This record gives sequence, C-alpha cells and structure tokens, in this order.
Amino acid sequence: MDSGNELRRELQQICFHIQTRRPPAIRRSLKERFLYVTDLPQAAEEADIRKFTDLARRAGWEITAEDGWLQMDKVIRFPPREWYSGRTGPEAACCRSMLQRHSDRLVPTDGKAERMLVKAAEQGTDAYEAACRDLHRIWAERLRKGTGIPDVHPDFFKGGTGI
Repeated sequence: MDSGNELRRELQQICFHIQTRRPPAIRRSLKERFLYVTDLPQAAEEADIRKFTDLARRAGWEITAEDGWLQMDKVIRFPPREWYSGRTGPEAACCRSMLQRHSDRLVPTDGKAERMLVKAAEQGTDAYEAACRDLHRIWAERLRKGTGIPDVHPDFFKGGTGI
C-alpha cells in the first residue's frame, strides 16, 4: 500500500489507523477541485469513516462525501516529495519561463494548477507535459487579458531525476 507521492502516502497512513473490511482504494479524483478520492465508505463502518475524516482534517485535508465516495483535497504550495520522477520538456520550460518573466504579474494561486500538475505527474511524462501545455495556453491568455498568472512555485516545473 506504500506507493506514490507523499500526499497519497499520508492518506494511506491515516487509513492504517482505522478498521476496514478491505483496504480502501485511494485514486486520483476526476473532479478538478480535488486531488484524491476514496471508496472508504464502502469498506468501513460509520465510526471508522468519521475517525478517518477527523484524522485527515487535522492533517489539513478537506473531505467531502459525495455519492458514497470521499473526495479529498489539500492546499499544496510546494511539490510533494516524490511527486514526479520524469523529465521536463519544452512545455514545463515555458511555464517556468513565464513565471520568471512575468513575476510582476503574479496573483495568488487558487491551487488549481498545483492539483492539475500533481495528478498529471502520477500518470507520467506525457500527461505532465500535456498539463504544462494547458497551463501555458491558459496563462498566455490571462497575460493577454491583463489578469496575471497564478504564483505557482517554480519547482513544480523542474521535473525529477536526471534533470
């Protein structure tokens, strides 16, 4: 059960503190505003679900119950340890360059870009570069409109080993 980045491992560790009928699945959320989703409500009793929710909230996680699943999110300002081991390509370099060149036009981040990058990185280099390409396009449009770009930590665009 020990796999993925430190955010996923943190949720897995919280699961170790509760009783379940089977190990709950922790997956990337398909919803834009959440990082992960778990089927814990199908694997545990109500008291254990409450215990998980309480422990996760104390660790900074937002938990929302939805259709028998728990959607989970956490504000992340820095890349989690072991979040991405792939190489960066031209799209990540463009995002990093935009952050540097337009440092006077940064606005507070809402966490959307960070979630997008973490979820894409778990899927591999192609998904990560595609996410960077999307951000590059969105940010260029925002700059043209004069709305600024999110102040995303530049380490989200450095990539993993061998860079």
